[in-house]
Amino acid sequence: MVGAEKSFFIGVGIYFFALMLFSCGGPKKVVIDVSVNLEKPKNISEADYKKLAPVMANVPVKSVARLTDEKGKLISQTEKTLNLSENLIISAKYDFSVDDFSDILNIHMKSDKLFVFSAEVFKGSIESLEEKKYCSEGDVDKVGYDLMCKITYEVTPEISQSILSYLEIRDSISKANEDEFCNSYVSSQSKVNSLEPEIRDIALSDLKSIYNSFIRKVRDEINSISQRVLSRDCSQHQRIQAMRKYFCLMESDMKNLEDLDNFCVALSYYEEGLALLSKGRSIQALDKFRQAVRVRPSFAEAYISMGDIYKSEKRYEDAADMYKNAIEFSPSNATAYIKLSDSYVLMKKYDEADRVIRRAIDILGERADDSVFYKRAFILHELGKYDEATEPARRAIIIISSKPEVRYDKELQKNLAKYKVLLGDIYSQTGRVEEAVRELKEALEIDPFSDSALLFLARTLSKSEEKSQLKEAKKYYDKLFTLDSDLAKDGKIRYDYALLLEKLEAEEQDLMSAYENVIKYDRENPSAYIKLAKLYEKKKGYESVAENMYKNAYEKAKTPEEKKNYLLDYIGFLSNSGKYDVAKKLAEDFLKTNKEDKDVKQKYNELNILTATINPAIMRKLGFSPSDLDSIYSLFSSIPSETASRIAETVGISKEVFDKLDPYKKLVVVVIYMDILYGVDKSSVLQKSEKYNEIFGGRIDKKLLPKLSKLVSSSFGIKFMM
Repeated sequence: MVGAEKSFFIGVGIYFFALMLFSCGGPKKVVIDVSVNLEKPKNISEADYKKLAPVMANVPVKSVARLTDEKGKLISQTEKTLNLSENLIISAKYDFSVDDFSDILNIHMKSDKLFVFSAEVFKGSIESLEEKKYCSEGDVDKVGYDLMCKITYEVTPEISQSILSYLEIRDSISKANEDEFCNSYVSSQSKVNSLEPEIRDIALSDLKSIYNSFIRKVRDEINSISQRVLSRDCSQHQRIQAMRKYFCLMESDMKNLEDLDNFCVALSYYEEGLALLSKGRSIQALDKFRQAVRVRPSFAEAYISMGDIYKSEKRYEDAADMYKNAIEFSPSNATAYIKLSDSYVLMKKYDEADRVIRRAIDILGERADDSVFYKRAFILHELGKYDEATEPARRAIIIISSKPEVRYDKELQKNLAKYKVLLGDIYSQTGRVEEAVRELKEALEIDPFSDSALLFLARTLSKSEEKSQLKEAKKYYDKLFTLDSDLAKDGKIRYDYALLLEKLEAEEQDLMSAYENVIKYDRENPSAYIKLAKLYEKKKGYESVAENMYKNAYEKAKTPEEKKNYLLDYIGFLSNSGKYDVAKKLAEDFLKTNKEDKDVKQKYNELNILTATINPAIMRKLGFSPSDLDSIYSLFSSIPSETASRIAETVGISKEVFDKLDPYKKLVVVVIYMDILYGVDKSSVLQKSEKYNEIFGGRIDKKLLPKLSKLVSSSFGIKFMM
């Protein structure tokens, strides 16, 4: 009860305070001090945030304070451009002359550079400011205000892309290993130069500091190795060669490394090659292997190593030649056969790959490992020999499953999951759906993040007509798309997902989102554009988006048939939108290279008549009296349906379009029809007269009939494509 009484007296106090202010007469002076505290964004560290504070303090913040009456009529508006203080606070002061404390005050602040936010600091009546205890009474004679208010607000901004780019650049070069440092440093400099000026100086300073640290570290190592080399210890020779690749070192450092390298020159060619190869220096390694086979032409291992280098460089034919050389000098070298088969796979020469891998299996006999059988199964799968692929796929799984270490070895477990994925897809391709789903789900149990298992499960279940399985397929697609995987970013896979949503009769908004993702990852998929076009066409206000989608679908069509179909869709949309001239131009351009296409000709003819100007004034110029025009209007408004169909088909337009035409344009179409049947010579006038009587059952006025019969299509300046 005490609390209720207290609230009552507070309310009464506020009422009498407002009454007292306005009882004095005239508007009241109100001042509002606003203080907005910027909290640290979540995606930036405290140290980075403080470091950026001086830069952020120079960024303008836009502020608007609007005072309106209760009906929303603007009384006054104050706009300010503010700046952050050093302790990241935005302060503003607003003065108002208020006639009525029920007037509504709206204070809004916004920043869209470096740090981004949009905040409604306050919205409510002046009276509500007092209710929330934001204000205190003032003495207008002493302080200049009747009411003094203070509002404190907190906002957490978003960090701009420029700052995030700077942090990403800094982290990238900071985390780069030594072999990658110089490339990272050089590329980072160009990226930094593209940043906004406010952040560029800080970024350049950080880059310089990181570079100097790298140089000090490398120089210390060079000095240390120099002491060993002076003692004729060349155990660090390979390290010297590696450091010579650091092209961003100082010239004096590069010279020191060159001197040390020249000092150490006594290692076996092949061993040097292997050492270089293990460090990723394939070009130098290849040269050592070439020297090795010059000395010893039958050195099979050197040929294999050369082949490996070529394969890593995607020079698959060269790699195959090296493996063949190894086989020539070592016919029982199973490794050479396996690697040759791998090269054929990369060149998609699957028949040759199968022949060679079978030879490797024969050589190995009982020693053949799971990976060899997996390779054979994969090759047969790619050849479409799914029944043959089943046995080696199963055998690979049996062999790897028999290894005790598979229970704890993560790499073996991943391989087992991979083998099960292959077997699952083999089953799927042969219609053994239950077995396919079983193998694929087991693969997921082993490796929950196997993108290929998720994909093949989704594809297998998508073939079903049962809604429950289709929903399950969607679930696996959705999980796949959460992974940072190339498959998740594959436009074709995204398109299959969108088609699945269509089968599930998903909401149009979900379909639009799915097809937009297709385009995100595959901007050349015309089918996705046409699907989106038809979806956007249904949405009011999205006509321009739909038109752009139709345009993209047409321009990106890959086959002549596809291009034609998408053009017809595009023209149909433009026609429905009243853009007949644009549609006509498209049809005309297409027919320049596809002169015999009947469907596009029909569209062109329809657009030709739709865009034509045929009115009473033109008809009068052709010699028709007002009474003639009345008769024409009546006659051509009531052409029998069967006759209309015959006329439309003959001239090359649809009956639907013909029926929509006004009577004068129908007359033009009938004139073209007559020209097609009887020609344009004067001798055809009698035949045309008889045909007009046949069409209209003898209802044509005798004076009008000769005038109609003498008309030819050129009278109207309209030409149809036949």
